[in-house]
Amino acid sequence: MKYSILLYLVTIIIAVKGDNDNSTEEIDGKIVGGYQTDITFVPYQVALLNNYGGVFCGGSIISQWWIITAAHCVRSENAGTIRIRAGSSDYTQGGSIYYISQIYSHPSYNPQIEDYDIALLSVSSSFNFGSGVQAVMLPPFGQFLRPPPTGTQMLASGWGYPWAGGSSPQYLHAVTVTVNDFNQCSWSYPTLTDRMICASDAGRDTCQADSGGPLVVNNYLYGVTSFGNGCATPGYPGVYANVANYNIRAYINQITGL
Repeated sequence: MKYSILLYLVTIIIAVKGDNDNSTEEIDGKIVGGYQTDITFVPYQVALLNNYGGVFCGGSIISQWWIITAAHCVRSENAGTIRIRAGSSDYTQGGSIYYISQIYSHPSYNPQIEDYDIALLSVSSSFNFGSGVQAVMLPPFGQFLRPPPTGTQMLASGWGYPWAGGSSPQYLHAVTVTVNDFNQCSWSYPTLTDRMICASDAGRDTCQADSGGPLVVNNYLYGVTSFGNGCATPGYPGVYANVANYNIRAYINQITGL
């Protein structure tokens, strides 16, 4: 699942957040510049595990039967190769394991630029909601949708690397990042589209293995961790799939009814 994106206007190597990368300085903290947290503070967070029990991406519970993640996380997977751990801060144990019955990647997903980078996973048995397992809310469908404005503080979480090229921590971490100006971000990423949000702060970002995880404000899911040039690289914010984009939100409604 390791690959790069060739930007059309300038040549920049972009690291998909679910994979390995070789750039950027080491920054203290997990995620990058974040802090260890408990699943009860982000009960919608799940870990996507491979057959060997390793975490390769994150996801968010959006109902008792559905998870949202990044399309690039499941591009080379089928339902039988993915397990979900929910309700635990430790991706290696605790909580409950769930299995996937179906994968629905957005039909317009473009792996060349990571456009429409969302996928919906149906679970074979419903989530048992409790203090560590809850659904995150989605931007209401049928109303005028817009992403959070520039300057909004958002919460990202996952078991991603503490720096590019690192390894996943055993325990869940979170980080607060700020929504960046779209036009300014497009200078860093010339193929940026309306289906994307940029968010980061100096020394704070999501990283490899955080892909597919949540970007949340006030318990509403507005972003799905997608890609970036390294992790916390100055001038290159993290990029997230924009859940409030009409075409993305409509697809979620079409598949899940939410």
